[in-house]
Amino acid sequence: PVDAAWDACGADEGHGCVVVRFSAGAKEREARWTYDPTVRHVAPLDDEARWLTEDGKLQFIFEPGSRFGYSGEGIRLLQLAVEKVTGKGLAELARKRVFEPLRMTHSAALWDAAMDSNFAMSHDLVQGSHGRNVFDEAGAAGSFETTPTDYAKFLIAVMNGTGLSEDARNAMISPGVPMRHERMFGPGVFTPSDAFENVSWGVGFGVVQTDHGAAFFHTGHDRGCANYAVAYPD
Repeated sequence: PVDAAWDACGADEGHGCVVVRFSAGAKEREARWTYDPTVRHVAPLDDEARWLTEDGKLQFIFEPGSRFGYSGEGIRLLQLAVEKVTGKGLAELARKRVFEPLRMTHSAALWDAAMDSNFAMSHDLVQGSHGRNVFDEAGAAGSFETTPTDYAKFLIAVMNGTGLSEDARNAMISPGVPMRHERMFGPGVFTPSDAFENVSWGVGFGVVQTDHGAAFFHTGHDRGCANYAVAYPD
């Protein structure tokens, strides 16, 4: 960006954070990076930072499947592969294979005009509204809209294996890649740790071993909003 304002700060346990605010596409944008001094590594924390990093190309920092690392671009690559194989767009696939069969009538891969009169506005800690994100095309990493009721229908379907083969269901809710770092996001994401030795990631869901049995979970956040869901299949 030609005009940009930036700041840096120290975070917990010696980690650092760099924030850049700039205008692009008639919108105010913000990009964040974290610095982990233990491994001397700078990592983007959001999509804006990823696109501003070096040449904007996807960087593989470890062998796929060898460890967990959240990646919006990784999800996007999977979307492109699915669309190529099926010959159909993500929005159509989601509607025909998930939303319609599960009767998720208030869900869509992109904002629907019918949602204009019934949606929750995102807010920050001081109750300032961030409005809502507007996406031009369906993106598996963040464009979907749903409600708690519809999302519950989806989780129940996963638990029951509705519309899934037994192998697919087991791959989604069984331990796969172990979580062996301090955090999933932000500072500490590259710092080795056994703090979450009971946590692994399957195909699409995290899996945690608890005193009440195994559970699968997912979480997500954006400016002014967050979600977290835990389900016990047995």
